Amino acid sequence: MAANLFGLVLFVIGCVLIVVNTLAVHKTHQNRRRGIDKHVSGIAFIPQLLMIFAALSFHAAKQPWLPTWLPLAIGVADPGLLRLLYLTLKAVRDRPRKKPE
Repeated sequence: MAANLFGLVLFVIGCVLIVVNTLAVHKTHQNRRRGIDKHVSGIAFIPQLLMIFAALSFHAAKQPWLPTWLPLAIGVADPGLLRLLYLTLKAVRDRPRKKPE
């Protein structure tokens, strides 16, 4: 019971932070379309940590209230995380390269 309750609290907090990240990504794109050079920051990696601990809590429970894979799937689908992965790949692709001599 305690593991389920702890996991559920972490799951709800993680879901709220993922919604905040979604709104931050949406507002950043909206500002960019309007020509406003203002970036709205999301919360990076904290929702994923909360979802991992929620999944571990559900896994440790004898009768879990939610399947273990659900928090992990929601944590991976966070637009803040996907945006960070995209920006990392873009930076690697656009880095200056040395010309062969």
